[in-house]
Amino acid sequence: MSNGAVDVRGLGQMVGESESEIAITPTIPGQPLAIAGEVAVLWRSLFGPGVHDDRLSDEGRELVREFASAGIAVAAEADERGIEGIEPLWFESLLHELVSALVCRIAQIHEIRCLVIKGPTLHEQGLRSRIHSGDVDVLVDPARAAELIDAIEQWGWTARRNPMSGTPLPHSTTMAPESWGCEIDVHFRYPGIGVDPQASFDRLWSCAEQRSFAGVVGFTLATHAHALIQALTLARPAAGHVQTARYSESAAVLKKGGPETLRLADELGAVGALRQELVSAFPEENVSSARPPDEWIWLSQPNPALTYLYMLKSVPVRRKPAVLWKILISRRLMSEDRQESLIRRWNRGIRQLISRPSASVRGSRPR
Repeated sequence: MSNGAVDVRGLGQMVGESESEIAITPTIPGQPLAIAGEVAVLWRSLFGPGVHDDRLSDEGRELVREFASAGIAVAAEADERGIEGIEPLWFESLLHELVSALVCRIAQIHEIRCLVIKGPTLHEQGLRSRIHSGDVDVLVDPARAAELIDAIEQWGWTARRNPMSGTPLPHSTTMAPESWGCEIDVHFRYPGIGVDPQASFDRLWSCAEQRSFAGVVGFTLATHAHALIQALTLARPAAGHVQTARYSESAAVLKKGGPETLRLADELGAVGALRQELVSAFPEENVSSARPPDEWIWLSQPNPALTYLYMLKSVPVRRKPAVLWKILISRRLMSEDRQESLIRRWNRGIRQLISRPSASVRGSRPR
């Protein structure tokens, strides 16, 4: 019957002169719809076993035909309702909950494993005080990421071109909305995890739990796995920016995840990215002395030129020419100062590389 539905009574949104009762995402590409009054009563009656055509008035049958045309009703034998219930909003943003449900439905239709990560679920699990997130984040089976991106584009999003695609730096594709007003970040790996992206996703998928988004049953991470993802988010270095110490916040999140989080970090090769935080969170546990993943070292550098140099050094010889070309044409290299020449920027980066003492694995982050 829909790709998501939320009971919005009491939220103050209006349909004509009536307060909206239900917000619905249709099953055909288009914007969410809002219904109220007798229209909402009829639509609710279709949910569950449905209503036989003989029991509808002429006006009711005409409305149902309009529902079908709009993609919010189907013939009973099709059984494509998509939602399990009509529940109140639990996100702060109606739009973001509907988008989360839509991505879950798109993934289900294409039989793609997909996890809705971060966002209000972190708040529900006690891992973050802030409720709202500016976009919708999903972690998808990396072998199927391109398929999911193509399918989402059919609904009014466009994959934002990343000038560093084809290098080890990108970890997600940002989907820019044409009219929905909410970006979607499709992660095909997660920064700070050291094992192969496919193996990593398979292990995280084993930690999945069901959660309803706008009546659509989707999947997110169990608390202990989500704690690891959030800690990596907080600890991730940013190339060319002054680091902000967030050790205590990250350690607190890890502690809430419990010992299972430490074991998962070890399995996924994430201990090196979070060792100090893990030691703080679990002082009684034996935290291994693992090397940080390569990208943690790249991103800890004080400017993007050094980030690119470290990245180039780490890739196999056969890939170096292609990666170097990506670096040279990347707009990122010129983003800090468009007036500064490419040669001057590279010279400055090389001078800093030569003049620095042996780099700590966390760059400028204090120990």
